[in-house]
Amino acid sequence: MALKKGGTIRSKWLCMTVGIFMGCTQTPPPRAVVDSLLGPESAFQPEPMVERKAAMAERKRLIGFLEDENVDAICKVELPGNRKRWDVYVFQPGLGQANEQDETRIITHRRPFQPLGFKMGTSTSNDLECGAGTLGIAATDNQSKKSGYITCRHVAQAKNGCYQGEGFVQYAPATCDSPKCSAQTQIGQIVRVAPLAPRSMNVADAAFVESKLIDPENDCGLCATSTTPADPTTLEGETIMKCGRSTRLTCGVVTSGNCVVKIPYSAACKDLWYINQIVVETRQFSVVGDSGAVAYTSAGVPVGLVFAGDGETITFLNPLNAVLNELDVSLIAQSCNSQPECPKENSVVVIGCPGGPPP
Repeated sequence: MALKKGGTIRSKWLCMTVGIFMGCTQTPPPRAVVDSLLGPESAFQPEPMVERKAAMAERKRLIGFLEDENVDAICKVELPGNRKRWDVYVFQPGLGQANEQDETRIITHRRPFQPLGFKMGTSTSNDLECGAGTLGIAATDNQSKKSGYITCRHVAQAKNGCYQGEGFVQYAPATCDSPKCSAQTQIGQIVRVAPLAPRSMNVADAAFVESKLIDPENDCGLCATSTTPADPTTLEGETIMKCGRSTRLTCGVVTSGNCVVKIPYSAACKDLWYINQIVVETRQFSVVGDSGAVAYTSAGVPVGLVFAGDGETITFLNPLNAVLNELDVSLIAQSCNSQPECPKENSVVVIGCPGGPPP
């Protein structure tokens, strides 16, 4: 599949002219994004000259991909023999397909990537809009030592403008799951959110909510056997599982633990770049309403926070170690014997209701 060329120059020109008055959706300069994949030192190899030229050519090629308006994400995949492959995700309506050439895989997805919307593993929402997300995992504030839970920032905060949310009070079940979007039980209040900005290299769409009413047990039987999250770079090819509000218990395969992904939050706002993200390629691993769910390895080691995807076959996770650092919280230790078995087939159990409450 040939990616479009020339669109970048037009986009930059429009951004310079129209953006003065209205702002524009152009994303941050991609060089820092490439650094997250290659490392900043990759373009400055001293010896030998052949390797240095090859590294610079590779950097230039990745920048070219990221400047293409059709490219939404790039993941680095480690291969045997100290080789690597680049998975390039391109939005194109129609059936998805994957082409491999020169150890580059072009993957088309039918639906745009988007935030995936609202006991752990059940539904929650803020008090200002009709929405639904998922209660993620129990945690303790390192500053106040008070307990609560982790979920996505876009679940816990109602949108105000582009990225600054104004939701504060949290409810369960989610307002979207209640008649006429009516709030039911107040379960907590936001203490801290991970920063999001279009000119920053974002790592987590996350929030910590202080709560005395949540049950740290997971509704699907998942359990954190360790308070230290898994290293994302060691997860390629591993099956992980999560419990979410919409799809409940699902399993999927990690294809990369080193991705950069572009997420649009609205047509009027600049896109946000996320670095060092985890990608899962499995049908219906998550859909709208699963944002905030936490994924685990089969051994019960926490992996990441579900936050975005195409709602079909591709899901992106914030690495949980980055989430804990951004929120300054620690996981609550649990005692558990075993994890549940993966279902034979992932399926949507509860359909999301982005347009209003369910019938």
